[in-house]
Amino acid sequence: MPLFSGRCGFIAGVYEETLKRSGGNERIPVAYVSEGFHRTYGVRPILGRTISAADDRTGAPPVAVLSHRFWQTRFAADHGVVGRTVILDDQVWTIAGVMEPFRWKRTADVSVPIAFAQNKYGLSMREQHSSTGVIARLKPGVTLEQARAEMKVIAARLATQYPDANGGNTALVVPLREFIGGDIRHSLLLMFGAVALLLLIACANVAGLLLARAAVRRRGLAIRAALGASRLELVRQLLAESLLLALGGAAAGVAFARLSLVGLERIFPAAENLGGITVDARVLAFAVLTAALTAVVFGLAPALQFTGSNVTDAIKAGGRASHGGAVRLHTRKLLVVAQVALAVVLSIGAGLLMRSLLEALKTDPGFQPEHIVTAPIVPPDRKDGDLAHNSKLLRDVAERLAAVPGIEAVGATSNLPFGNPESWAHFYRDDRPLPAAGKLPNGMQAV
Repeated sequence: MPLFSGRCGFIAGVYEETLKRSGGNERIPVAYVSEGFHRTYGVRPILGRTISAADDRTGAPPVAVLSHRFWQTRFAADHGVVGRTVILDDQVWTIAGVMEPFRWKRTADVSVPIAFAQNKYGLSMREQHSSTGVIARLKPGVTLEQARAEMKVIAARLATQYPDANGGNTALVVPLREFIGGDIRHSLLLMFGAVALLLLIACANVAGLLLARAAVRRRGLAIRAALGASRLELVRQLLAESLLLALGGAAAGVAFARLSLVGLERIFPAAENLGGITVDARVLAFAVLTAALTAVVFGLAPALQFTGSNVTDAIKAGGRASHGGAVRLHTRKLLVVAQVALAVVLSIGAGLLMRSLLEALKTDPGFQPEHIVTAPIVPPDRKDGDLAHNSKLLRDVAERLAAVPGIEAVGATSNLPFGNPESWAHFYRDDRPLPAAGKLPNGMQAV
């Protein structure tokens, strides 16, 4: 029984291509995807349509789908953009649609049919399987282990049918969240725990302040009760004050978070691709609910404690200590102890993280990174006919850099160290006989 819902998509890769405009050319990321790519993600076009099966074939008219951000920044959110054209590396593409906002691991500004990748980059899903990614949606009730088992059977069948292209390969099925986030999930959970501890410390501090404030107002509350105010009215007043205080803090926190994200994107531009981190309606709703819950939980106890005392005793005692005052003093002491305990736990966690960071900085990468600088060099385009020109360009740049005083050595590489952890290729040991073409081991088998 098929385990997938019938929705699947392919991506041959995301390539930097030259967008030619009247105001000047620029390099933008372009994705070569199959007709089911966007449908599998569950995203829909807000204008026009997505890539269809008729578009994804040899000889079809070239059409392109714009990302929502690209449509807003380059076309000023023009609703009449469908049917217009864009020029990418001298190829004219007709705009078929604009997608709703969504992010994936390598966000592209423009998506075009994968069939055009074979003519331009020599890529095909059969011969260049290492460059083609597949995404599929499981049917309801299908487990990940079932999908992995079926894909291994399919991979073995393809290896038998196409030994030159698929020999020695297997299939790796990974949940999309795990593929996008990787090990960052554990770091985020750790960060969430630290934030939760910090929130509890702040709440305990606020509760102590509310207790102290209510103690000062104890006599005034007792006088109001003597004049006819019910206990419910007094509790409601104190809770309303706590709620206003909490909502004010939440509003200030949301505003600070928004400003922090703007600053983070300016200082660290790569943060834009960390899964769409933003302050949206969900964040605002979470902040409001947390503030309301904090106001009720940490404001209700002082309200009940000070409105439930004997009115006559409260008026006579004024600011003097009493049995009730001793109880409230004991409560404040407990809050202080809780604050200190939570702060110690948070401090220990911060110390351990700092120690881990220092140990990571001491890790020997196998080369000397000191006094080394890097710079991306993007050739005009990547057509097969321009490969010789691009190679000459790289040699010329290296020779000119080597002639600059103060530079000891110059080198070029397709990938910097630790820059592309998804790369893998066939390999073999030179001290053993060369395996057959379909039996070459590869990095995927080690996973």
